[in-house]
Amino acid sequence: MRSRMQQVLVVTGAVAWCALSPAQESPKWWEKPSKTEVKSAAPPVADHPDFKWKGDMPPRAFRVDLDGDGKPEIIRLVLTGKADEGEFFHLKVLGPDMKPLWTGPKEMDSGNKLVFGNWDFGSSLPEVVGDYDGDGAVELLAPAPVSDVSPVGWRLLRWKDGGFVPVRMEPLKEYPENSGNFPWSVTEEMSGTWISHFLSIGPDGCVARLTNFDGTAGVKAGVALMEATPKGFRLKRWIEKLAVPGPAGGEGQEAGRVGEKAQDGAPGAARQEKSGSGGELAKYLCQIGDEDLRSSRGERLTKVSEILAQDRANYHRYKIRHRRDLDDETFFASARNRELFQQVSIECPQKLADGIIRGGAIVEVTVYPNRIVVGISGD
Repeated sequence: MRSRMQQVLVVTGAVAWCALSPAQESPKWWEKPSKTEVKSAAPPVADHPDFKWKGDMPPRAFRVDLDGDGKPEIIRLVLTGKADEGEFFHLKVLGPDMKPLWTGPKEMDSGNKLVFGNWDFGSSLPEVVGDYDGDGAVELLAPAPVSDVSPVGWRLLRWKDGGFVPVRMEPLKEYPENSGNFPWSVTEEMSGTWISHFLSIGPDGCVARLTNFDGTAGVKAGVALMEATPKGFRLKRWIEKLAVPGPAGGEGQEAGRVGEKAQDGAPGAARQEKSGSGGELAKYLCQIGDEDLRSSRGERLTKVSEILAQDRANYHRYKIRHRRDLDDETFFASARNRELFQQVSIECPQKLADGIIRGGAIVEVTVYPNRIVVGISGD
């Protein structure tokens, strides 16, 4: 007898956690399905871009058997609207006949546990859907907004009585240290090891990306197979052991499929070659605004490295740009590359550092594999 999760995997061929950027226009096949599409229950999953990973954006749509009848439903993320905070999304569930089964609240309220978004203070979008703990119910996992190096709170929704309902929202952080146990927990401690991304769900468990932060400047990342426990998750085996990430690689390498490699000529491959030379990786001008001085939790940042990293996250991911901001040739479009701010020394005169921490400073930043040099514009 196959488990519920194995049934899901047999029907779908794979858990569809890959994505198309939510800002792009919705495909037409699920808005107005043709007679052919209705007859065939659903369009081919493998060929549709909304089921494929793109950059660091999680899935636009999932295909999974919600009620155990062997016929997969489709869960899609629909744009609700845009506001000062950013983009808001709601869930829409379609049956095998492409008819709506359930729709989440169409509210532009980041505090609603059933509302998703790509906001200026971070993103909260579904990453995986499936029966992760083998209890027969399908769950959805989405991270709480985070734009700096800090434990990720996970929002857990469960399909129950014909709709998704909120269950909890807490970090999955290792405790005790080096135990391999990652219980649901409420913690204010910034250091330690936690689950930062869920990459896929399979019959053997969940593949997750782990982040380790020592509380100062050391950040490590790894990938592991995790199995569910009554209290959270347990590390089953390492796929990629914790290590200091290199400056090479794009967003898709940080949160993409395990084992995926950059193709020749792709940006990731080019950065690997460039970083290996020991030369200049990027050079740009930036203006430190109020948004750059606060973390995703709204906490005031007091370190030059944190502020510079937030500036690049705002510039690339959240499109918050100030008048004097310039591009860095997309080097820091990668969240993995932005971790370089926490890993290497920052060379910055004290007077200029004070100006960055106060806000409003306009600085020139030159990035090397082993250091980052910050100077006054025009020096």
